[in-house]
Amino acid sequence: FKDEMNRDVALIHYREKSYKEAIYSFLKVENLLNEDLFKIAYSYFTIDSLEEARLYFSRLMYSESKFASTSQYYYAYIAYERGLYKSALEGFKKLIDDEKFGKIVPYYISQIYFIQKEYNQLIAFANPLTQNVIESRKSEIHRLLAEAYYRTDDFANSTIHFEKLITEEK
Repeated sequence: FKDEMNRDVALIHYREKSYKEAIYSFLKVENLLNEDLFKIAYSYFTIDSLEEARLYFSRLMYSESKFASTSQYYYAYIAYERGLYKSALEGFKKLIDDEKFGKIVPYYISQIYFIQKEYNQLIAFANPLTQNVIESRKSEIHRLLAEAYYRTDDFANSTIHFEKLITEEK
């Protein structure tokens, strides 16, 4: 009965976007459900307590629950934001074929390859994407490819992507 009461109070706080109070109430629940763990993680994420959020997302991302892929995404996103690119790259790669996140993660993967100066990997990964990438990200992908080709002394392809970048931005 006590768990139900604490969970109900936590859910009320969560729905009202009172995330600190929601966390406090969820943490009083002895038998946390996957949904509770996700809401704790998301609450920590929302109040910018990213290390705590990462901890809770990590508990769900390998589970068989409906929260696994979303937790994987947030875990990788937090790693990306904190500059933990190897961990972020591993996480995002697992979501390439994911229905919900498959369209956005290629952008992050491309960014990581660029940041790591892995220009050949960026070219191999991002070049096929130019046809399927989210419309709002097309110019960014062309910019990354133009720069990557330039850095690998492939000026002809660099120019092609630079011209596409200019066309996209018009």
